[in-house]
Amino acid sequence: MKLKFFLKSLFLVWLCIGAMSVAYSDDIIQSPIVSMTMPKLRNVLRGQLRARRFTIISAGLSGKLVSFPVTHGQRISKGQKIAKFDCRMETAAKAIVVAKLSAAQSKLAVNTKLASYKNISLLDVTLSKSEVAIQKAELNQTLAVLANCTIKAPFSAIISNKIAQAYQYVKEGEPLLELIDTTSLEIEMVIPSRRLKTIPKGTVFSIKLDEYPTPIKAKIDRNVGTIDPVSQTIRVIGKLIDHPKALLPGMSGEIKFTTVKSPTDVNNKK
Repeated sequence: MKLKFFLKSLFLVWLCIGAMSVAYSDDIIQSPIVSMTMPKLRNVLRGQLRARRFTIISAGLSGKLVSFPVTHGQRISKGQKIAKFDCRMETAAKAIVVAKLSAAQSKLAVNTKLASYKNISLLDVTLSKSEVAIQKAELNQTLAVLANCTIKAPFSAIISNKIAQAYQYVKEGEPLLELIDTTSLEIEMVIPSRRLKTIPKGTVFSIKLDEYPTPIKAKIDRNVGTIDPVSQTIRVIGKLIDHPKALLPGMSGEIKFTTVKSPTDVNNKK
């Protein structure tokens, strides 16, 4: 009798251990109570605003910045003077080239007059013409250098970063500042490549930015033309239909596409 009771108890313990091992296995189905308390994950599609026009302004020549009054976050207009270099050497070089050109032109005029009287060879006239051409080329080269002495804004923008400072000596090609045009923004998103056929160019969607209270309408403008073979995704660019002034590059939010019913679905419902 005791042996029978012992075997029965051992069997019950074995059942409890087996049940516990199943409960903690990876293949167990979650209980309804746990499923109700745990939030369900959603495949949320997000997009980010970026500027269509942005650039880094670099020094067009080596020299000292004698004027660089702009600051971080300042909004500037197209054609506004941003920086000015000390170009006294370049200005002096221009005066020398102008004087040489004037002398070459005077010499050409005299030689041309003498050639009409047969008092000079045609070779001298040709050489005088070549000298004038050389001086004109040198003048154009000097003017091109002088054009870099003053830097003007290529478009209206905000200065997002100022790298150099006034009275600093910079080398040719060295970055000075970064410009971002916040008046022309677009939306960049990464979508599964299989969804390309469902959202062609012109498809309207909305984006609810985390930093803006109301959704903003936009439409598909283009894609980058290359699918990532590993993730099977592609970058798609959208164009804003409504552009509030408060928007800034880097803002991001959830994207929702407008579901458009096809004529076939409408007829089937009828």
